[in-house]
Amino acid sequence: MEEDIMKDDNKKRSPLLDTPSRLSAAVKNASAIARFGRLQARTGTVYYVAHESANYRLRCYEIKKSKTKSIPIILVPPLMISADVYDMSHENSSVTYLTEQGYSVWIVDFGSPEHQEGGLDRDFSDHILAVNDAIDFVYAKKQMPVHLGGYSQGGIFCYLATAYRNSNNIASIFTFGAPVNIYKNFLPGVPDEVTTKFFEAIGKAIPKRLAPTVIPAWATKNLFKLMSPSKEIKRWVSFLGSLHDRDALLQTEEGRSFLGGEGFVAWPGPALNEFLQQMLLGNRLVSGGCIIEGRAISLTEITCPVLVVIGSNDEIARAGSVRGVADAVPNAELFELPAKGGHMGIVVGSGAMKNTWPAVAQWVQWREGKAEQPESIYALGEHVETQSPDDSRNDALPAAMAKAAFGMGKGAFATAGDLLGITKDSVQAISANFGTHLSQFTRLEKLNSDSKVGLALALEEQAKKAPKDTFFLYDGRAHSYSDASKRVDNIVRGLISIGVRVGDHVGIIMHARPSSLATIMAVNRLGAVAVLLRTMRNKGQLPTELKLGKVQHLIADPENAETAVASFHGQVYILGGFGRSKRELPESVIDLEAINPACVALPDWYRPSPGKARDIAFIMFSKRNDETHCYSITNQRWALSALGTASSTALLRSDTAYCWTPLHDPTGLLVSVSASLVAGARVAVARNFDAPTFWKEARSYGARVVFYSGCMLRELVDAPTNKLEKGHAIRLFTGVGMPEALSKRVTTRFESVKVMEIFVARGSSAYLANIACQKPGPVFQAIPGSSEIALVYWDYEKNQPFLDAAGYLCPVPDGSMGMLLSKTEKDAEHHGEQPIYNVFEKDDCWQVSGDLFIVDEDGEYRFVDMAKNLIRVKEDWLPTLAIENAVWQLDCVSTAAAYGLSIEGYEYEIPGVALQLRAKAKLSARELSETVARELDAKNRPVVVRIVDSLPMTLGQQVKKSLLQSESIPAAALQRGKSFWFNPKTDKYEPLNKTSFAKLKRELRGENTVVKEKAKTTTKKPAARKAKVSSKTKVAKSSTNKTSAAKTTAPKITAPKTIATKKKRAVGNAAIKKADTQSDTPVKAEPTHLPLAENIVAINTGATPDENRSVKLVLNKTDEQSLKSPKLPTVQPLEAEKSKPNA
Repeated sequence: MEEDIMKDDNKKRSPLLDTPSRLSAAVKNASAIARFGRLQARTGTVYYVAHESANYRLRCYEIKKSKTKSIPIILVPPLMISADVYDMSHENSSVTYLTEQGYSVWIVDFGSPEHQEGGLDRDFSDHILAVNDAIDFVYAKKQMPVHLGGYSQGGIFCYLATAYRNSNNIASIFTFGAPVNIYKNFLPGVPDEVTTKFFEAIGKAIPKRLAPTVIPAWATKNLFKLMSPSKEIKRWVSFLGSLHDRDALLQTEEGRSFLGGEGFVAWPGPALNEFLQQMLLGNRLVSGGCIIEGRAISLTEITCPVLVVIGSNDEIARAGSVRGVADAVPNAELFELPAKGGHMGIVVGSGAMKNTWPAVAQWVQWREGKAEQPESIYALGEHVETQSPDDSRNDALPAAMAKAAFGMGKGAFATAGDLLGITKDSVQAISANFGTHLSQFTRLEKLNSDSKVGLALALEEQAKKAPKDTFFLYDGRAHSYSDASKRVDNIVRGLISIGVRVGDHVGIIMHARPSSLATIMAVNRLGAVAVLLRTMRNKGQLPTELKLGKVQHLIADPENAETAVASFHGQVYILGGFGRSKRELPESVIDLEAINPACVALPDWYRPSPGKARDIAFIMFSKRNDETHCYSITNQRWALSALGTASSTALLRSDTAYCWTPLHDPTGLLVSVSASLVAGARVAVARNFDAPTFWKEARSYGARVVFYSGCMLRELVDAPTNKLEKGHAIRLFTGVGMPEALSKRVTTRFESVKVMEIFVARGSSAYLANIACQKPGPVFQAIPGSSEIALVYWDYEKNQPFLDAAGYLCPVPDGSMGMLLSKTEKDAEHHGEQPIYNVFEKDDCWQVSGDLFIVDEDGEYRFVDMAKNLIRVKEDWLPTLAIENAVWQLDCVSTAAAYGLSIEGYEYEIPGVALQLRAKAKLSARELSETVARELDAKNRPVVVRIVDSLPMTLGQQVKKSLLQSESIPAAALQRGKSFWFNPKTDKYEPLNKTSFAKLKRELRGENTVVKEKAKTTTKKPAARKAKVSSKTKVAKSSTNKTSAAKTTAPKITAPKTIATKKKRAVGNAAIKKADTQSDTPVKAEPTHLPLAENIVAINTGATPDENRSVKLVLNKTDEQSLKSPKLPTVQPLEAEKSKPNA
């Protein structure tokens, strides 16, 4: 449009001071313009206000009644620009053109906020709801779907309003220069994740008090002009040259007056701030999760056809940003209209009237089925464009200032980069430094037992810091920090009214919902202990957990009310489900929702969030060998999970974490919810755990980090490709217990997403995470603030450690498998987990994790297996994970579980594996034989392979291997196609039936062995050591490591053979420093199943090591005979509680 003004002026332009008459005319015209702002009054197309509300007026340009139904078109202007942009002058009016073409034209007019009561208080949502209201009004009048068009931010309003109403009553959308992927306007080649971190760093550096409350009209006018100062200068030169010619001035007056100030209005501060938060920092048009009136909105809800108009010289909405609609809107037909011109030139001006609007009119006819597809409109991405020269450097500094203020356009940072030398690499470096989250690591390291910390306290802090920010998303609704904190306070009053006091144990049996999380936080804020009861309907489970958790008060949601009443002898209270039309409750319960919080007086003793780090905050439950066990979580343990995860995953305030695991699972509450809370990020809790729900909610909420548990992600990798996968914003899957093979499948299916495993040692404050994400599977590094850890030799038969001559435990060298121990406070309370004392030095205290690790060549910890899952084969113990990883290489396998299989009449276990196949998949004996032979050596091959319909799972999606062990080989497993066995004579797998099963039993009972040994097992002797081991035992490589052809060999299980009396030990996080020895006698290692030498030292329960006396309990042949039980005993304390040193 500006080019048109200059061209018209240039036609009659002459030197200003050529003659006195011209000078006189110029002075006269300048005087009139200075006094009245223009030479003549503005005349626009006639309209009437059809509808009005507090936030907008709806203009209707359909003055004359038509005998035929005219197609309704609604046009939406952007913020800061007047609705007259669509009706600038008679010759330059899209309204006039469309009306003449027979359309019913309506315009959403936001007016001038600075001149309207409450106008400067409008937020971003108010404008979207205004468009939504206009659609309803026009549809009610015309009784036909509307075509919705928007310019710049007006296009963004159109997208969001359409998604908000699920495309109801909208025939199509057409937008002009409307950026969708805002980040595509910035430095090319910089990933969106890095751009987000960069903007957050800038945002944190700017004090909140400097945030603008409004951008006035004069500022929007001048900022717009600064976007192209060279054009502005040319326009002024052209204007001055034509100042003497009244006719020439009149021809361009409407455009000049519009750009001179009449066309600009103020930008309300709340709308600006929300735009910056949701569009700029969050980039939520692409990722999803825009919050409109408490609802989470995603453009994936758009299903009507979309046309985007892309300007060839548009510096504000670059083509890449506009085409970002392809990732944001996967469920609609998408088209593009290439147009010559800049950001405003594609809407107003001679070029727009000649090309753009006629094409839009044809688009509407086509979508109404009244015309063919216009030749100028292409399917999105099919048009081959020619590059125009970029003149942004001419306006470098002003453009940078303007576009930084608007938060739109590549120009700001591109030109700043030109001027200041900022490059893609430097931006990434700045972002990487910002993402280190050192403050949270520092906070972890400074924690002590008296530190005040806790879940409810973290909510208080965030509610004060950012009360209106979204904290919790569930079932499509958003809950702010402020609202959540108020709800927690109300529940606290309810708890006080029923007699709950500090330290009481409050049972909570509720499904994942806002009330469940609020109840947990309320119990924590009161200073009581939240006992998180599981909602699975196992018979007898709830009474057992109520007893173990010492529950004094029980709170349930309506769905669990009857179960709670049947299992608890005390009073049951109900919370949640308030406001439902049907909320039927048992007669004996008390409804906490009926208590008026305002009527409950707080007692004098009440102090919000009184918990210290050493205090117990939660009690959770798990299954071990079919027995329910409870374990306590202190506030310090909570802080370790929360701060450690927030730091490890580099959670940002603009992130949304999707919790795809139940809240009563540790991964749900302690990891996902808590990490999001301390990071100030949003957390969305899944309603269901299936692939369609996952993708619908992940896109609606704008999930960027997904928290899983166990094998949950197999639902995604096994499911067919979902349309919503395209353009997803997920950057990280993180959680606990995902098998390595499944992790590889996830990264193959979702190439741009990383997988980070987390490990938290049971009953301790040891926290490990695969922060580097360089190696697949369960490979970990210890984080700052975590407890010290150590790996020691372990007697797997007796489930107890080996001791050295001085009575202390024996650390394993790097590369050898050992039991993970974590150091703990000797005077701390240990609920549900009994520690051991005098481990490496007198009076120290350590916790046994029950998990086996090795330290690899890089000093990183690799999880090998849980001790209880080891298979006791003849002459050895086999880890199960190596077997599972091998059979998981079969494409037909969905889930695999290796376990020790007991056969009647055979004293040891044999390796067995149960497979759950993918839907409609089949497994052949030939395919199984080839894969196992390629992936595993003979020693580790499973003898029996079962095909099952489904594997029994825990709430944390871990396979219940104890149930598989108890089944042995049921009759159903001998049916055709249900099982295979490894025939050592043919060296292949064959179908297992009654006949072959009998043959297998004979093989086991006789002298023949089922598994052929390819070579004799040799014992390698490590080099001598003094202060520490100087060589590392090499870790066996799987087929996925450097040598792809190498077969998987389970880590070697060794026991110490000769260990002299220890002088001193130092135990660290990264590696174990070995003790000094009294001699240079080499440390010999042998598999535990081999006969042990006389000087092997083992422990005896109740034995108390004496510093001046070695305890040597020699295993004889009788002891060796006892090493044949296929079951591992429960972990027993190394020393009885009575031997605890001066607690």
